[in-house]
Amino acid sequence: MDQHKPTQSGPLDEVAWPAELPAHVMAPGPPVLLHGYAAEDDLGRHYGATEIGYLALTGRLPSAAEAQSYDLALRFLATLPLGEGPTHAAVLARLSGTPHAGVLAVAAVALAERARALVCAHEPWLAWLAAGTGTPPDGFAATPGQAAGAGAGEDARSVARLAALLPEGFARAALAQGPTRTAALIAVLHASGLCEPWQLEHTLATAPLAAVVAEAMRVPPGAFRAYSMQIPPFRYTPEEP
Repeated sequence: MDQHKPTQSGPLDEVAWPAELPAHVMAPGPPVLLHGYAAEDDLGRHYGATEIGYLALTGRLPSAAEAQSYDLALRFLATLPLGEGPTHAAVLARLSGTPHAGVLAVAAVALAERARALVCAHEPWLAWLAAGTGTPPDGFAATPGQAAGAGAGEDARSVARLAALLPEGFARAALAQGPTRTAALIAVLHASGLCEPWQLEHTLATAPLAAVVAEAMRVPPGAFRAYSMQIPPFRYTPEEP
């Protein structure tokens, strides 16, 4: 008896499986095609990285206004300071002696989780953006005292800078609501054509990845003396029974 021959057949054995994997975004070459465009010809000759990224996410090339606003959102999202969780986690990984590939993995996972949490938290805002009418939901406007103008908070000043750089009339209805910086950037991405949650999560996660990894890689492994062990200072208070 052939010991390698199965004595019983199961559900997987009884199905006629395809011989090849279907490719939905990138058709193998040569030449490799991205949504029908030759990656090293049409795209390599005529389009930039922002437009190619947009094509990959949406299946189409952006209009001039969409490309400008999408690129602007990427620039505003390109930094994430050390006080933010993903950057701090990447720095701690590097400090502990993790090689670059591990630092990259820590940063990517932390950024992806942060992006997922942001998109989930902004679901009512996204529903309002998709509807295009009605009263915007509560909780996504800059706090009182942060309205643009004298005494404006940094959040509102950032939104004002964003609005000044956008194409004429782009995402104006959303920005007129005085949103927080994150809500404003999500509105710009939505107006640019990135409406699916996974598209937004991808953009929020990958835009600051290079800066986060670069911040971590500047830390010498094992340099614990340079790391303040009391950030932030805290006092433990046990819960009362």
